[in-house]
Amino acid sequence: MIAAERQVDAERGMLACILIDTRDTVMQRAVAADMTRDWFADPKHGHVYQAAFDLYAAGKVCDCVTIQDALRPAGIVDGAMIDALMSDAVTTQHAPFFIEQMTAHHTRRTLSGVLMRLSAQVENLEPGDVADFVALAQEQICRIGVADSDVRSLADVARAIIAEAKKPPEQRSGIPWPWKTWQRNLEPLTDELVYIAARPSVGKTALALNIAAHAALAGHRVGYASLESPREKIVGRLVQALSETDFRRLYRNPHSIRWPRVDAVPALLEPMPLDIVSQGMTCERLYAWGKAQKSRGAELLIIDNMKHIRPSVKYSSPVEMFRDFSARIKWMRDDLGMALVVLHHLSHELKLSWSDDIERDADMVLFMLEDEKGFENYQSKDSNDSSTQSVRCEVRKNRDGPCKAFFMELCGETQRVSEEAKPVRGEFE
Repeated sequence: MIAAERQVDAERGMLACILIDTRDTVMQRAVAADMTRDWFADPKHGHVYQAAFDLYAAGKVCDCVTIQDALRPAGIVDGAMIDALMSDAVTTQHAPFFIEQMTAHHTRRTLSGVLMRLSAQVENLEPGDVADFVALAQEQICRIGVADSDVRSLADVARAIIAEAKKPPEQRSGIPWPWKTWQRNLEPLTDELVYIAARPSVGKTALALNIAAHAALAGHRVGYASLESPREKIVGRLVQALSETDFRRLYRNPHSIRWPRVDAVPALLEPMPLDIVSQGMTCERLYAWGKAQKSRGAELLIIDNMKHIRPSVKYSSPVEMFRDFSARIKWMRDDLGMALVVLHHLSHELKLSWSDDIERDADMVLFMLEDEKGFENYQSKDSNDSSTQSVRCEVRKNRDGPCKAFFMELCGETQRVSEEAKPVRGEFE
C-alpha cells in the first residue's frame, strides 16, 4: 500500500514538474527515460502525460494552458485536477528524483507481471519440460528493461534473407525507391540511416519529397520533419509534384486547363499516410516526434535538415555539436528500428559539412551534385525553360551494397525528379 501511494505521489510530482517547466527540460528527461502513459498507475495521470508528450513531439508549447486545452475535448481530466497538480509544483529540479521512482515502480510492476504468468504455468509442467521452462523464464526476466530482440534461430534468419534476395526488385520488402534504376541497384529502405547531402538549392528537399510521396502512395506511412521551411511551403511543393505543374503561375489565369490537375491534389493527399510537421526541434524533441510517428505505424522518417537542429546544450565548436547530433540521430534510428533519411549540406570542397563522424555513423551517404554540362544541354533545348537541370546522385557510401552514380532530371517548376536516359555509372572507391 505504501509503495502504491509513493508511486502516485511520484506521478503527481512528475506531472507538476512538466506543468511548470517553461523550457521543456523535464519532457526531455522523460523521453530519454522512455516514459510512456503505461507507467502511470492513475489512468487520469496517464492522460495528462500523453497530452504533454503529444504536444512535445509535435514541437508545440507544452505547459498547463496547452495541456488543459488538449484534454478538454475528451472530458476525462478537468481544470480542477490540473489546478491541484499545479498546487503541488515546487521546482523542476525534483524531476530526476520522480523519474527514478517511476522507473523503479514500472520495472517492479513489469517483473511482477512476468513472475505471475510464469508461476501460473509451473504446476502443469511435465518432468521433461522443466529445464526448457527454466531457460524460458530466465530469458523473459533478463529481457525486462531492454528492447525486444530477434529470437529467431540463425537458420531462420538465413532462410528469410535468401527468400528476400530471390524476389524481383519491385517485390522486395521495405520502402521502395521512386526510380527503377535505383530500385534495381539499391536495396529498398528498411532500417538504414541515409544522408542526402548537397550544396544549397541543388534539390535535396525535392528529392526527399519525391521519396516520401512515392512511399506514401505505395501505402507506407512516412513522417517528414521540416526544420527549415514552414509546413505550407513544403505542402505547396508537394502539390507541384503531384499535379506536375507549377500552380503558382496559374494565379493570374483562373481559366487555365491545368487547374483541374491542381484541384485534384487534395483528394489525393487525403488518404495518403504522410505526416508533415515544421517546428524547431532539438535532438530530444526529434526523438519524441519519431516515437510518436512509430506509434502511428510510420516506416520512414525524413529530417530536413540537420543544420537546423537546435542545440539543447552548449558546445565548444560546430564540430563537437554535429558529432553529437550524428550520434544522437544514429541512436534514434537504432531505438526506433526504421529507415531514417537526413538532409545535410556539402561544403565548398564537396565534403560533408562540420563532422567526419556523420559519414562513419551513416549506412548510406548520397551526394547530389550539379551536372554542369547536363544543365547547359537542357538549357539549350528550350531557352524559355531554364528550370530543368541535370543532377548527378552519387552513392558515396553504402554499407550493404554497391556505390553507384545516377543521372537525374530535376524540374524546378514541378519539383519532379526523374531519371535521365543515361547509363548507371560504375562503382566509386
